[in-house]
Amino acid sequence: MMNEMLRNGSGYVDMTAYEGMTHANPGEIWTQGDRDDDYWVLLAVNSHVCTGLKLTNRDCDGSIPVTCREVMFTNPAMLGYLFHNRLGCYVKTLPKKEFEAVQKAVADALGFAASVDEDAEDLWLENAKLREDHDSMKKMLEDVTTELKAQKKVNESLNDSVAELQLEVTCCETYKSVYYELLDKLIAAEAGAAL
Repeated sequence: MMNEMLRNGSGYVDMTAYEGMTHANPGEIWTQGDRDDDYWVLLAVNSHVCTGLKLTNRDCDGSIPVTCREVMFTNPAMLGYLFHNRLGCYVKTLPKKEFEAVQKAVADALGFAASVDEDAEDLWLENAKLREDHDSMKKMLEDVTTELKAQKKVNESLNDSVAELQLEVTCCETYKSVYYELLDKLIAAEAGAAL
């Protein structure tokens, strides 16, 4: 069967199509080997090993329904393993919600759901706390930025005032030197008149 899949409709080897038809992904249904009536839902694909659930027509205790070509059933506690080279034909990809329901059923059946839920709740609480801290820090940054802008305007105003005062002091220096010169002449004239 695999050799037949190597060839396209014209009979030539088509590796691109072959890779696309033989590359398995989680959430897909495949047949096993050369048996067209042996269906598997793949839960995980790790290198050359696929973890999955075998589908049957029997509805037993603890089974869940899975839509293949028709409604079939599988027991979520009965995980199986297939080597990648033992996969037969691709059948279909499960819709996202249906695949998530299968994953949840497996987690519940194997006892992983409680610890996953607790971990998820802890992560949710930590995430909420980090968001609060982030929002608080962001507000603090906005307040400090506003205050910094106001302080910058005050500094610019003070710098302008200092420049104006320096200009006035420079102008006053001229009058000061003239005043001292006149004062010295006046004192000298008064001292000469007194003698």
